[in-house]
Amino acid sequence: KEKIVKKILQSSVFKDSKKTQELLQYLVKASEKKETVKEVTIAADLFGKESSYDPHDDPSIRVYVSNLRKKLEYYYLTDGKKDDIRIEIPKGHYHVEFVPADNKQKKFTITYKHLSYFFFIPSILILVILLFIQKKSVENSGPVNKEYMVDHPVWAELLNDRKNPTLIVLGDYFFLFEIKPGMREGYFVRDPMINSAEEFRRTVRMEPQLLERFSICNFTYLGPATAESLLLLLPVLSLSPNKTFIKLASELKWDEMNRNNIIYVGPLKTLYELNKLFSNLPFRYQISPPQLFLINNHADTTAKFRAMREERTTYKKDFGIILKHKGPENNIVLLLTGFDELGINEAIKYSTDANFRNRLENQVTQLENKTIDYFFTFIEVEGVERTSFKSAVKHFQPLTMKN
Repeated sequence: KEKIVKKILQSSVFKDSKKTQELLQYLVKASEKKETVKEVTIAADLFGKESSYDPHDDPSIRVYVSNLRKKLEYYYLTDGKKDDIRIEIPKGHYHVEFVPADNKQKKFTITYKHLSYFFFIPSILILVILLFIQKKSVENSGPVNKEYMVDHPVWAELLNDRKNPTLIVLGDYFFLFEIKPGMREGYFVRDPMINSAEEFRRTVRMEPQLLERFSICNFTYLGPATAESLLLLLPVLSLSPNKTFIKLASELKWDEMNRNNIIYVGPLKTLYELNKLFSNLPFRYQISPPQLFLINNHADTTAKFRAMREERTTYKKDFGIILKHKGPENNIVLLLTGFDELGINEAIKYSTDANFRNRLENQVTQLENKTIDYFFTFIEVEGVERTSFKSAVKHFQPLTMKN
């Protein structure tokens, strides 16, 4: 186990992150001693927080642990992809597990005949929708002026890249199927904390009794904003010399991120494989309650922004997030996302706006005479359903810039 940890700490993913190294060593040591680890103990022992530390007011420990999980996932996709033993930190816990890399859980599917047609319908609908959108995008491609897109911070690099095709990844919701004891019929279940088959298997490892009630569905669901985004994205991408493909996020494989430029559209909770790219980025997110955390590693500080949902009036405050950065093979990864339909819609509207640069002027003064390569920005938006009443750029951060 010492050799396994030492190899991870010396990897390219971990070697320049002292705090993450210390956190992993601390959790491994505590787990070996079978000590109960809590946020307050990590805060006091490792980060020197005072006894008045309250996890509800200061989420920094959860952010650091989440960052550690993502770095481990990225390590096993890169330097550690041939390792026989993996280190895992199950969500909701802080103990470390050493598990065989080939430890595959049994895959569960539904075999109820009365559901077979239900599984088939979404495929037909998706095909019809995509054919309709393709026709409409060609009809509506006139207003998209290539002249405006040449220097567009979001699209210029994508449209000028003649090497890689573009893969649009649509974030789809993961479902479980539940049969309660003594009942013949069942229910489709959406758990916001379980967003992939892998997360379900991790949950089952902690609570094996769930296998008696739940199984993985072989269909998923697209939110309206995600599906409708193609009406705006396809006309823009029609200006590119390369081909454009469409795929569901739940079906995305890691090697596809090496061969394509990626455009992800959908909620944060349906990132699936793309979630592994976040380990070295300057922000984190929390699904419940919905919050964004901006991280300043140099100053060791974290800024918190919380979305708001008022269910009784359907009035919401959300964040539309636009993130453009380098992928694993120097390809382009563009994320248009948010916590809810409102935020996703706003991210798409801002990103396809020919006046995108002008919208940033109040936030960013260093853009004059410069081209933005990669950046992260989020827009605070308020409204009902997918209709925004007011919005404003809340934060902009260049990841790299050049003259």
